[in-house]
Amino acid sequence: MSAFLNEEPVKVGQVTPRGIPIGQSLPRRILEDPFGAVAFSSELIFEKIPESPAHHCSTIAEAANGDLLVVWYGGSFESADDQALFLSRRKKGERVWGQPEVLLRDSAQPPGNAVVFRAGTNRLCIVWARMEASRPLRRGGGWGETRLWYRTSEDHGVTWSKDEPFLGGVREGLRNVPITLISGELLLPLGQSFARTKDRAGLGNSWARLPARATDCDRAFGWLVAHAFAQRPAHHADRIARWRPNLERCFADPPEESRSGHRDDPPAQWAILYWFSTTAKLTARR
Repeated sequence: MSAFLNEEPVKVGQVTPRGIPIGQSLPRRILEDPFGAVAFSSELIFEKIPESPAHHCSTIAEAANGDLLVVWYGGSFESADDQALFLSRRKKGERVWGQPEVLLRDSAQPPGNAVVFRAGTNRLCIVWARMEASRPLRRGGGWGETRLWYRTSEDHGVTWSKDEPFLGGVREGLRNVPITLISGELLLPLGQSFARTKDRAGLGNSWARLPARATDCDRAFGWLVAHAFAQRPAHHADRIARWRPNLERCFADPPEESRSGHRDDPPAQWAILYWFSTTAKLTARR
């Protein structure tokens, strides 16, 4: 180095190259995959629906007969008077989706976000947010005044029960489908709380509302939206929710007596009451 700094001649050594020549094939490495394989596919359900160019909030469920059902809302724009709830079906063994059909349309109180899911052995359920704000509404407005409704089907979504208020007509929103807890009960994340079945039937009167304790981030910035919830092994829980451009991730541990096996609390109880919150500084980009 001193010779280089003093601008003196530098001796360059000769080193015989070692290694594997570029382009030479190597034996394939066998790596263990502790996470399993991720399967993903994308296919077109429909191209256009006349007079309904905007579509949003799609959810999918498999009926007991193997059919796949997708439910979403659409209209001329988000929050429009002509907004309707649509359903499309792909029968078991087929590769083509059926023509979307209108499940519900009400220009005075149009349907918004909806989720479709299995409850019990054969029952299908749809829970949706009915927009009850005064009209006309600006594009994307009115989500602060929604009431939850539901309907069920016992024949794989061919016919549906009459519409009933969900949880007595609670003013809430929703975005994601429920998860099946280790106990077999369903836990449905709502806008500012949760709903849990009292049994596995999934009827409207078998649900109970569980208010969520605000996390540190909730108290600082206000309630979050679009909860995504997962239960981990040993009854641990994980929640991800959206707040403006950020994602908040919250972790939950069961009470000490549940971890030690002294008590078998329903996971939904501790999952809501025992939040340990951290904020993931991730930006959600559309």
